Amino acid sequence: MIYLLHISDLHLVADPQWNNMKNAILESVRETLREVPLGEKLLVITGDFHNFIQDNFVYAEEFVLSLVKAMGIDLEKDVFVIPGNHDVSNNIPGEVDREALLDFIKRNPEKLYQNNRIDKLLECYKGYEEFVKKIEIYKETDDRKPVTTHVRTWRGKLNLLHLNTALVADGSEKTGQMADTLTATSQEIRDELRRGNLPCIAIGHNSFYDLEENQRNELAGMFLQEGVCAYLSGDRHQKNRKREEKSIVLGEEKGTVTIPNVVGYRTSADKSDTYSDFGMIWHLWDEQAGTVRMKYMRWDPDDQGKMHEDGEGDPYKLKSDPREQAGKKEAADSGERSLYGNGSCWMTKEALSEWNDKAVKQNEIRNFLLGKRCSWKLAFSENLIVERDIVNDLYQKACEGGVYVLLGPGGEGKTTALMQMCAKLFREGANVFYYRGHGLSELSGNIPDHSVFILDNPPERPVFKKVLDKAIEEGITLIIGSRENEWNLLKQSLHISVRDIQEVRMPKLCAKEAWGFADCVCNNLKHMKERKEIKDIFLTNSYGFLYAAMLLAVNKAESLEEIAHQIIENLSHMSHPGMLLLAHIVLAEKCGAKLTKENFRKVCEKLKMSPQEGSRALSREIRLNGENYQTRHEVISNLFYRELFSDGGRLSQEETDKILTGLLELKFGQYDRTYGLFKKLALKEITGLCKGLSLTSLETCQYLVDRVLDEIKTQPKEIYDKLFSAVKQDERTQLILFRQFFDRRWLLTQYLKIWCDLLRKKGDSWDVTEEYSPAWILRKACVEKDGVSDTWMLWAKMEEKERGAGEYSKENTARWIYRKACEEKHVEGQVWLAWAQLEEKERGAGEYSKENTARWIYRKACEEKHAESKVWLAWGKMEEKERGAGEYSKENTALWIYRKACLEKGANSAVWAAWAQLEEKERGAGEYSEENTALWIYRKACLEKGADGAVWTAWAHLEERERGAGEYSEENTALWIYRKACLEKGADG
Repeated sequence: MIYLLHISDLHLVADPQWNNMKNAILESVRETLREVPLGEKLLVITGDFHNFIQDNFVYAEEFVLSLVKAMGIDLEKDVFVIPGNHDVSNNIPGEVDREALLDFIKRNPEKLYQNNRIDKLLECYKGYEEFVKKIEIYKETDDRKPVTTHVRTWRGKLNLLHLNTALVADGSEKTGQMADTLTATSQEIRDELRRGNLPCIAIGHNSFYDLEENQRNELAGMFLQEGVCAYLSGDRHQKNRKREEKSIVLGEEKGTVTIPNVVGYRTSADKSDTYSDFGMIWHLWDEQAGTVRMKYMRWDPDDQGKMHEDGEGDPYKLKSDPREQAGKKEAADSGERSLYGNGSCWMTKEALSEWNDKAVKQNEIRNFLLGKRCSWKLAFSENLIVERDIVNDLYQKACEGGVYVLLGPGGEGKTTALMQMCAKLFREGANVFYYRGHGLSELSGNIPDHSVFILDNPPERPVFKKVLDKAIEEGITLIIGSRENEWNLLKQSLHISVRDIQEVRMPKLCAKEAWGFADCVCNNLKHMKERKEIKDIFLTNSYGFLYAAMLLAVNKAESLEEIAHQIIENLSHMSHPGMLLLAHIVLAEKCGAKLTKENFRKVCEKLKMSPQEGSRALSREIRLNGENYQTRHEVISNLFYRELFSDGGRLSQEETDKILTGLLELKFGQYDRTYGLFKKLALKEITGLCKGLSLTSLETCQYLVDRVLDEIKTQPKEIYDKLFSAVKQDERTQLILFRQFFDRRWLLTQYLKIWCDLLRKKGDSWDVTEEYSPAWILRKACVEKDGVSDTWMLWAKMEEKERGAGEYSKENTARWIYRKACEEKHVEGQVWLAWAQLEEKERGAGEYSKENTARWIYRKACEEKHAESKVWLAWGKMEEKERGAGEYSKENTALWIYRKACLEKGANSAVWAAWAQLEEKERGAGEYSEENTALWIYRKACLEKGADGAVWTAWAHLEERERGAGEYSEENTALWIYRKACLEKGADG
């Protein structure tokens, strides 16, 4: 018997009634679970851990930890929680106006997923996220997972769909609540719910009947399709009393299909609350029978000593085969079984056995040689196609055990080799599991000993990392196939360490294999080339990959360029939509984006063709590798790109515009509805696709730049660097991008400089009155848009370069700019330094008594504006050059400046070094006992001020010159200095 405890709506406050109820709950739980072992009990809490007015979760933390201890369960493995409307943070980020956002969404529910609105709503739960991570229900690395739609699995027995139904809750209305149903109905969530063929339940804060009507229909459809067995919630603070709301009607496929809508009590007493029912619910699950009995437990304010039985709810089914309960259509007609039952992502011996010893028709071999994917019949056949030596090498590694990844470019035969190795393992009786290419889930359940898992084209998803980690930790044999560039990206994005993974690269064809391919071609195709010529093509083709050799061997053309041209030519005549579909894939690849199965389907819809028609039209040109459609090889893709998108290519400007716009719209959609890693990947693909902006018309380019910036406006500033990197080869796109940056007040100085340089390069005038001229841009950025120090300095330097220093009396001259920035705008010391250097260059040092001279500027910057060390250093150097060292007793001399900077202003090592060097030059080394000598300065800088290695080295060199090396035992000798710097002060090289 499995014991699931369902509690909700804690709203904990300091209250004598709550003190009694808490102890009654803990005692009841201890008594009920006294003999129940770990692994047969779990806790579900459906939201509202505190009251909205509270700014912490202290009471909730104390109670949850006490309850977990009383139940004898594991926090991370056995506790499942979702947030409620009271779990919204008090400290909502300033840029999120939640009240206005909720008002808009409630009036326009269809726009929930646009313009990052989901992200903004989720930002309002940071306190809750911190709470559930602090008590370790979730990990710190889970990002926003606690408040998003997601699935967690309980001990390989039950999948729980977590729905944050309080996204738009504001406390004023019970009904019309909303969850992220776009994610809840996505393929990713469906794959998670199907994981392990386990029974599923859903949990949310609000009663199903308090959700917005369209969302109820969307969820009911998905619950039916995926066999969700029950929905657990809270919020109402009372048991469900309306008979019609105790169940959810999913459909009438096999009679009326219903599941329970279980609404929990309020699980905390408060003597001021006369409305709520106080209590908890036990779900007692008989795993073998697949049934759940509900036992209600009530706490009575008039009898506060214990929990009281409050009747039983209607029993419901919770079975390991939920299709029987939910009326789900059987999916066994494929004839393939798997480790975890029908619908798994793994093919097993049972599924593979149907291909063993099946007759292969000659046209199947011919199609393979002409570019179609290797079939299982061919993989199981012997001597009909070439079996390369790598197949036997992989077989031996599989027998030895470990984790391996087979690497190579596309079109090199990795998939064929893995399938042939799989067939070889099957014939030897091994427990072999081959990834179907979709729906990857964690390895769980009982895995037979000596099993071999083969995973070709792993998805860029955290679940792959979990599969990989489990294989490494538990010694499961796993062989992966991947293109090398994609494997490198996987290692980076999923933080994969290759310490326990052996990387195996596809070898070049040997002579024996080349002869084998030549024989295969000659035996199965009408060919125009001799056997030896075909062998030479396979052995020495200049393109360097197997698929290129195959194409050259079976075509009349002499080069891949000719073949690519002919393919596009044929497509344009036979299937123009097919050519446009190929163009989508090729452009995505060129820009580092991926066309997923879902993307592929949507592109086909726009082209008015079915996905099946699209696949057939491009059966030799593209492959579904894992979850993404790809061309066969990067070289082939580049040749297609040249044929389609270059000047004089097959595509019209209008077609090119539509293709890039369509690809970006697909990725905007992914970006809007995903979180965490998937959102980062979508953002990466959006910036990558911006490389294609150079292909578009001016109007489309302007529109797409605007759309991209709308999408990324909430991202950190680093994203601008990635965006600029994508367009830096195209000056037109840069100019459009920079103008959009400027109009949106994104005034990064580095981009202002590039923009102004580009404008000057194309001949724009330096006229401050001309709108969007470089001078006008910089003035507006500084004077009207509160430019930063770097921007003021950029303006002044460009003005100086264009028209010289100018005069203070004339607006917009370099001198006027520096003075305005320094006197009125509180700029950094570097601007003061640049101003002083300009004055020194133009008019010399000047006098302290005369305003705007170099001396006057330095003194004002250092004495009044707290300038940085580099300004003090420049001032000291100028004085030293103009008037020598001077005396400490005389203000504004070089020695006075250095001493003041070092002893009073916290100057850096460079100023200390300059001071010591000046002293040594003027008066020699001096003595340690005498203040202001070179030796005294070095010692003070190093031992008291944390000077860097260069100062320690200069000190040691001075000692060595003056007194030799000395002894380690004697303080202040050269050897003593070196030793102390290295062993105690962490001196660098």
